[in-house]
Amino acid sequence: MKKLFVLAAVLMFSCAALCAQDYQMMPNQGKNMIYKVVSSAMGNEIVMYVTQKVQEADASSVTLAMTASSTEGGQGQTSSIKYNIEGDNYVISLQDALAENLAQLGGNFEIIESSGMLGYPIALTPETEMEGAKMKIKVSMQGMGLVMDLAIQDRKAAGEESITTPAGTFECLKFTENQTVTVMGQQQVTNITYWYGKGVGLVKQSTEAMGGMVSAELVLQKIE
Repeated sequence: MKKLFVLAAVLMFSCAALCAQDYQMMPNQGKNMIYKVVSSAMGNEIVMYVTQKVQEADASSVTLAMTASSTEGGQGQTSSIKYNIEGDNYVISLQDALAENLAQLGGNFEIIESSGMLGYPIALTPETEMEGAKMKIKVSMQGMGLVMDLAIQDRKAAGEESITTPAGTFECLKFTENQTVTVMGQQQVTNITYWYGKGVGLVKQSTEAMGGMVSAELVLQKIE
C-alpha cells in the first residue's frame, strides 16, 4: 500500500522544452540535472538522489531518463519515459506513464480502464492549464490484490517565484496539481507543487499527503 501511494505521489516528472528563455519542464539536451529528494512518512526520513536527462530527442518524440540512488552519483535504479510530440505539446498516456513504474515495484498488474492523455506545453506560461486523466488499476503485490483508482486533476500555473537552491537562483513558474488515489473505498489526496525555471527545467518539487504525515521535497543540487 505504501509503495502504491508513493508511486502516485512522485509520478509526473514531465516533458520537454527547447527555448532557453521560456519556462520549461525538462532539462536541456546534454545536461544532467541532479536533485536531492528528502521524503518523510510517519516520522521516518529517507534521502535519495535523482538524476534526470534527455536520453533521446527528435522531431516526433522525447525520451526522459531518470536514475535514483541513495548516494549522489551512485549507480541506482533507472527508468525512462517517452513523450510524443503533438503540435505545441508533449503527450503521454497515463497508462504508459504508470507501466514502467509499476513494473519496477515487482508486482503483477493489470490496467482495467483509463481515460485521458497527459499533455505538457513545450513552453509554460502563467496562463497554462492542463487537462487531467483517470485510471483504474488492479495490482497484485506480495500476495495481496488491490484495485486502485487514480485521478490527476487541477493542473495549472499558480504564479511566478524566484527560487534559490544549491545550484543557484532561478526565476520559476509555480505549477500545482492534485492526485487522488482511492483504494478499498479510502481516498487519499496528494498535493504537488512544481517550480519550473526559465531555460532550466524542474528546479523544485514539493509533495504533501495525509495531512502532512507523508511529504517529499525535491531540490536541484547541480547541473552538469
